[in-house]
Amino acid sequence: MNISRGADNDAHVAMSRREFLRVGTAGAVGWGVVRRGPLAQAADAGARCESVIVLWMQGGVSHLDTFDPKPDAPADIRGPFKAIGTNVPGIQLCEHLPRMARVADKIAFIRSMRHGEGAHECGMSYMLSGRAPLPGIRHPSLGTVISNELGWRDGVPPYVAIPGTSFAAALGHLGHGWLETVHQPLAIAGDPAHESFDQDGSTLPRENVVERLSQVGNAFDPAHRAVEPMRDTMRSARFCAALNLEKEPDKIRDAYGDASLGRKCLLARRLVEAGVRCVTVDEDGWDHHFCAFDSLKRRLPVFDQAVSALIRDLDDRGLLKTTMVLFLTEFGRSPRINGEAGREHWSDVFSVFAAGGGVRGGQVIGASDARGELPLENAVTPGDLARTVCQQIGIGSNKGCAQSSLGQRASLVRGGRIIGEMI
Repeated sequence: MNISRGADNDAHVAMSRREFLRVGTAGAVGWGVVRRGPLAQAADAGARCESVIVLWMQGGVSHLDTFDPKPDAPADIRGPFKAIGTNVPGIQLCEHLPRMARVADKIAFIRSMRHGEGAHECGMSYMLSGRAPLPGIRHPSLGTVISNELGWRDGVPPYVAIPGTSFAAALGHLGHGWLETVHQPLAIAGDPAHESFDQDGSTLPRENVVERLSQVGNAFDPAHRAVEPMRDTMRSARFCAALNLEKEPDKIRDAYGDASLGRKCLLARRLVEAGVRCVTVDEDGWDHHFCAFDSLKRRLPVFDQAVSALIRDLDDRGLLKTTMVLFLTEFGRSPRINGEAGREHWSDVFSVFAAGGGVRGGQVIGASDARGELPLENAVTPGDLARTVCQQIGIGSNKGCAQSSLGQRASLVRGGRIIGEMI
């Protein structure tokens, strides 16, 4: 069991333009390095899923106060929130997730996720890569694997991150290996919910970044093959149009809500619709060591509206069949409420969920015990989930490593089991 404390952070800080240049430039350098081969093309053809939207909620979302309520537990464990029914008999959620309750038939809730990492950085690494963190070893994230194996589609980059400081930090933790260095995501600068967000696509790096690519490209690719794809992206009407949220009818934008998370989810839908293979939506502020329930009363309705709208919108457009929505967080929160009305880090059992992309909805996979302390049945690891997602998108377990021009090797899909009941 791993329990640790940190500062409660209930504020989202958008990625600065300087941070965008750091992450976005590094990612762009490598887009032209690894070319698609027959195996990647074959994987593409056999995929059950075409795109993945990762909803990364940084800080450690409490399973007990969201997707795994314990209405019969003592008060100091169940917390102040009531459990409500959903449109699937027998599945209950927190009372502050009524919209999610109405799309539960499309979701597979995994209530038995577990790992042994109680620190934020290690939990991020494990959940985003599916590989247990080890000293001196950097594993590629799920988005990196997808980018490496499946490559560009329809003239748009394969891997995009929508702003959040925690995901940039996670990339820094993951990203010292060659593969992650050359397949970091294109990071969209600015907050889509802010008036200053540039709807015409000018949040993309322009000539100054291309010049920087030319200067540093030799370190990765002597032929500078990364520069032209970057220029193509900046000229791509398809990609730039996807960034323009003003093209959406008021009814759709209203459905997602005006908050930052709602706009990010709407942008994610537009990006996968344009052809992006993996989009990570990052939202900070779920590290609730104190005053947890006051914060959750504010945050959960925003999450409820944004994520339920994303699932409904994808379904209405026929995209949910080919797009997996994956909710991840680094761990859960301790069953017992502390003396400051908060919960500590808890990696022994917590909840995540998946919808679409061939996932069988309307079910709960695994279970935690009566107090939400340990898995009661069917424990699931991050490696199991990563392997299952990769299989759905057409990346087989034979993908053991990739090699750079410098002879370095990086792990891809290894270990884990297919979660059969999920698909």
